[in-house]
Amino acid sequence: MPSLFRFRRCALRALFTAFPLLTHPCLADSKEPASSPLAVEETNDFFGYGKQEWSIAGGYGFGVGLMGSNNGNIKELRYATVIPRWGIGLGDPLAESSWYKGNFDLLVEAPLLFAYHPEHGFAGGGTLMLRYNFLQLERVVPFIEAGAGVVGTDFDLKGQADGFNFSLQGGLGFHFFVLPQVAVTAESRFHHISNAGLRQPNSGINACLFLIGTSFFVR
Repeated sequence: MPSLFRFRRCALRALFTAFPLLTHPCLADSKEPASSPLAVEETNDFFGYGKQEWSIAGGYGFGVGLMGSNNGNIKELRYATVIPRWGIGLGDPLAESSWYKGNFDLLVEAPLLFAYHPEHGFAGGGTLMLRYNFLQLERVVPFIEAGAGVVGTDFDLKGQADGFNFSLQGGLGFHFFVLPQVAVTAESRFHHISNAGLRQPNSGINACLFLIGTSFFVR
């Protein structure tokens, strides 16, 4: 009997020892490399037809003396801006094997401009931007963009009438992914505001605009 009891005890110990090895894969023999959370393939998952981007950016703009914007005090304009926006992919990536592999996004923006020099003022409106993203790099996604919109201004500048105006802009920038679905976005734009001759004066506001913000991507 003592021998039978010891046999049963040894058998139970062996069973409990072997059970974890039978029910879980052996990790020691696994040779698969750990995947980076920001691998190229995974980053590219956020750019394509129907993929969405939600972002908000803030920045600084200053007038430049181009064309008629030398008139009055237009080139003295200084303003801060906040731009919430939503974007959606218009198509899947193009030119898969080329350096310019990328896709087009449509952005809807609601810019708010707060002038503090030479007068205090405000402007707000809506803009549609077309953006092309370059998708060959891993964590950095450069892009170029251009767009147009409408804006109401109250800047009290001597060379540009306030009220209803149009805006044209274009520039370049990049997304830098800090998390799989979150990127820091930096941009530089040329920004033009005028009213197409609907009112006078209409010298046009030309400015350089620098933006930085946070973008959230939805697959």
